[in-house]
Amino acid sequence: MKAPLLIQIDGDARSIHTFPSPDAFVAHIDRHEERAKASGAKTYHAQATRQARKTDVLVIYQAGTPAPLPTPRQVRAILKQYKEGAR
Repeated sequence: MKAPLLIQIDGDARSIHTFPSPDAFVAHIDRHEERAKASGAKTYHAQATRQARKTDVLVIYQAGTPAPLPTPRQVRAILKQYKEGAR
C-alpha cells in the first residue's frame, strides 16, 4: 500500500509531503500534532475525498480561531500544482 499524500497547512504555508511507508506517514503526523500541542496550537486531520490517490489534509492553526479548512476545489488545485511540479 502506498502511503497517502499529505497536504499540510500551517498558517499561510502550504506543503505536500510524500512518505516512503505508512509508518513514516504516521510518525510525521504524530510529530506535528505533538509540536502543535506544545506550542498551544490545534490540529485538524482529515482525509480529502474524491481523489485518485489517498490524500490527507493536516491543518495546524492557533487556538481560538477557526480552522482554515481547504475546500475540495482548493485541494484539487494544490494537487494539480504538485503533479505539474513533479513532471
